[in-house]
Amino acid sequence: MVWDGIRQRSERDVVARHQAQIGQLAMLFATENLEAPTDWAFEEDHHIIVVHLGGRLDRMECEFSVGPSGNALPSRGDVWMIPAACRYAALAQGERAEFVELSVPTALLADAPLTARVQHRDPFLFGAAARLAELMRGPGDDLSSMALHAAGDALERHLGQ
Repeated sequence: MVWDGIRQRSERDVVARHQAQIGQLAMLFATENLEAPTDWAFEEDHHIIVVHLGGRLDRMECEFSVGPSGNALPSRGDVWMIPAACRYAALAQGERAEFVELSVPTALLADAPLTARVQHRDPFLFGAAARLAELMRGPGDDLSSMALHAAGDALERHLGQ
């Protein structure tokens, strides 16, 4: 059963975590161990976009306060969109998950509503997220930093269209 705000939320077993702020976008690349059932939950004042980069999940149940709910196993390249002020909870279990999580201010989308989605496909968004993850876990030299900012700027423009 997905987290309902009442039962205690399960611990997250984060194996790797890298963060960056580029322009208006906050970015997080993470790898999580999912051998034990793991809760993910959001209800933010900004949009959250999660891009699945890899790993294996055996089961995942998700629930939006407004939007699609039920069983949905993410595949490499799948995008979850969680609108601002929308309650989202998921319970996942499997081997591990690698993902990029983007925090997107509503103003970046000119305060237009974002539709809750699961297993959405956006090849540009996936490619940019994969490149951002690679750069965030890289050496952190000047060239990598410039490439990270260029990729982040391009992603910000893509989302703002």
